[in-house]
Amino acid sequence: MNAVIDASLAMQNLINSAEELGLGICPISMVRNHLEEVKKMCHLPKGVFPIAGLSVGWPDENNEVSIRLPMKVVFHEDFYDDKDMLKQIHYYDKTIECVQPIPKSKQRHVNVYGFNKKNTWSENISRQMSLPERKEFKKWLKSNGFNLD
Repeated sequence: MNAVIDASLAMQNLINSAEELGLGICPISMVRNHLEEVKKMCHLPKGVFPIAGLSVGWPDENNEVSIRLPMKVVFHEDFYDDKDMLKQIHYYDKTIECVQPIPKSKQRHVNVYGFNKKNTWSENISRQMSLPERKEFKKWLKSNGFNLD
């Protein structure tokens, strides 16, 4: 767990530094869906697994930044407070639907649920969480030197 957190913090610092220099970045979580290919490509030894990739470079164009969840939803000071969370997420969904609707190409599990007409974050994340992902992750970790007992 500590190594994953340390790697995440290092990646965030790299992102901040790259953006300060005007570089474009794109974190890539999909590497965890292709563990064996990434292991071979990066020559990873036993006891090492990828948590994310990161593309860094000079952008050809400036793309619109995705609207993020409100800070009240993801940041809690002194104690966890979800008092207004559903209201904040509802507002966020309305904003996404109007300003940056999720395109059909990025909707989750359309083969199971079809296309979402409202294109909201809540619907898309619910679809994502409704089906198991990375089913082989534990098995892969065990076969690559991790003792999970």
